[in-house]
Amino acid sequence: MVDMDPGLDTKLRAFFEHIEASTPPSGLTDIDVAAPDRGRRPMFNLFAGLAAAAVVATGVAVFAIDLSSRDNPAPRPAESGPPLPRFTVHADSRVLLPVTHGKGSVTLPAFTLAPGESFYVQVACKSGTTADTVQVGQNQRFGSEVAACSSPTGGHGEWFETDQGGPSGGSVTTYVTAGPAVSWEILITDGPPPILAPPGGRALTPIAYGRGSDSVPVFTAAKTYSIALDCSGAGSLTISSSLSQAATISCAQYAQFSFTPSDQVPGQPVSLSVVAPSGVGWEVEVLEDGGPAPGTCATLHEEGVLKPTPCVASSS
Repeated sequence: MVDMDPGLDTKLRAFFEHIEASTPPSGLTDIDVAAPDRGRRPMFNLFAGLAAAAVVATGVAVFAIDLSSRDNPAPRPAESGPPLPRFTVHADSRVLLPVTHGKGSVTLPAFTLAPGESFYVQVACKSGTTADTVQVGQNQRFGSEVAACSSPTGGHGEWFETDQGGPSGGSVTTYVTAGPAVSWEILITDGPPPILAPPGGRALTPIAYGRGSDSVPVFTAAKTYSIALDCSGAGSLTISSSLSQAATISCAQYAQFSFTPSDQVPGQPVSLSVVAPSGVGWEVEVLEDGGPAPGTCATLHEEGVLKPTPCVASSS
């Protein structure tokens, strides 16, 4: 036990009794439990002020953006131009160079032509600058040029290179020459050029396309008809009607033939059959008017004139 001075002990007891007898101050008895902690008020006020400022700033920004969008509408998404023409491969054709996309000048993979074969080139192009042309050539020779690449619809062209296979066939390399901003597509197939109607001829049936031996859909003619025929490839082609043999022609060198079968019977259904090697492509169209005399054949020349031709030709 700790010894304490008697005088000090008397003073402490008197002070304690005085405290017990006194009324406590209101600050100790009247406590408001809802009052915030005064020691944390400055920090709370800082956070509240920052939040309010952020809300106001956000509102001002949204309002400004709204006004700006009304005066300057957002640009629409970029729209691509009209699609380039769709390439067509008919049943008389074999794909030599599949559809190939490119930009600028390139050398394309080589392909091989059969003896006596021709090929058909289809090209489409688009340009984002004033560069406006695509040139296409084969085996270091200039072929043809496609223009208007910078037009809204792009440029497109097609042409035939006839008798390119020669007597023994050969390899062909295609060169494309264009500006670096010019995009292009190209497709090359073999087969004969499109049929051209002779002067005064009117189509009686759609063009029939085939390769090798096949038949042509049955048709009925009310009056005399003629048959226009294109073929390409090595060998001969014989076309016959259900009424009489029509013609045998050579396909090794391009020419469009036209002939008028004899023994025609107006109003009677007619079927045509084609016999040819598997590598020969052909096109057949039945025409009214404009053909040679019945029982004769002719060749349609570039100037649109039919010149008499034997109906039976050798394949040599």
